[in-house]
Amino acid sequence: MKKSLAFAAAITFVCAAAFCKELPKEASVDSYDDGSQSELVEENSEDDEKTKEKKVTKIKWNTKANREAAMEGDPYNQKKLRGNRNFGERLLNINKFTKIEPFSAYLKPTLGKLFVRKGHLIYREGTDIAGFMMYYDSSAYALQFAKAARATLCKAIESYYKDFDEKLLDRNAKAQDTRGKYGFCEGYEDFGVASGMMTNYSRPKVFFGYVFVKRTPYFIINVRRAKNLAVNEKTEEGSLKANVIEQTYYLTKAQAKKLSVFLSEENISRMQMETSLDSSVNKDDDYEDEYIPAEPVPEKAAEPVKEEAVKEEPVKEEPAKTEPVKEELAKTEPAKTEPAAEENGEKREAAE
Repeated sequence: MKKSLAFAAAITFVCAAAFCKELPKEASVDSYDDGSQSELVEENSEDDEKTKEKKVTKIKWNTKANREAAMEGDPYNQKKLRGNRNFGERLLNINKFTKIEPFSAYLKPTLGKLFVRKGHLIYREGTDIAGFMMYYDSSAYALQFAKAARATLCKAIESYYKDFDEKLLDRNAKAQDTRGKYGFCEGYEDFGVASGMMTNYSRPKVFFGYVFVKRTPYFIINVRRAKNLAVNEKTEEGSLKANVIEQTYYLTKAQAKKLSVFLSEENISRMQMETSLDSSVNKDDDYEDEYIPAEPVPEKAAEPVKEEAVKEEPVKEEPAKTEPVKEELAKTEPAKTEPAAEENGEKREAAE
């Protein structure tokens, strides 16, 4: 009896297991369809579609054309920053810009008075990037601006001139309130221990405003702290090289005017045109060892000359011009004749 019961239980267990294998997974548990499951399926399908879209978008943006388009929209992309430098100059990281003319600005140390620091106005050949370079503390900094940033700076200087002439500068205002009064832009800065060893670079925010030092107002260019993009943040995090120090340049009206004229679009466009490389001039010349005469150009058949009918104009006969005949014969003078010898003899005889 016990054996028969055990056998029956075993058969029942095997049949149940076989039946469960044939059932789909969704039906293996009790389900309650209140619409949430269908919504969940739809959401999962939408998520799958979004994932596919993201993958497709990523693949599209990885194409060369899109990378170049994104690079062209960056005012400080690496292609532009190369300028006219050759491979050797880029490899050694030298000759990034050209010194155009001397320039000076005032600097103010943490503890001390303003002093003049000499530098140079600089230009990256073949680009629209220009600015100025000088030593700040113990390092050399080259602050540069692309086209849109140059326009912002020139407009800020113009606004400062207007406020200066109209006596609108507030002497009692706090420096922190006037440092960025005329706007800001993104700049590009090369820096290093010397002007010929600028291996570091950053893209700081640059603010334009004014401050009073005693009784004199100055137009200021305030460069905020920024990351050094030339170092590995993971290995050199927290080091002195990881960030760029904050800098403030103080300019008088004359210094600001000189900088504005130099960074004007007219001046930079002229220099860019003069220094841009002409691809047609640098194109390699083709040379064939075998002389191939040029194919003769077929001569065009001469077009027949259209003969125009010549209109014969009637010849006008002019009356012959006759000069008046001199009637010399009618006005002849009487001939003068000498008396005959006989008459003379008769007269002598009569006289005797």
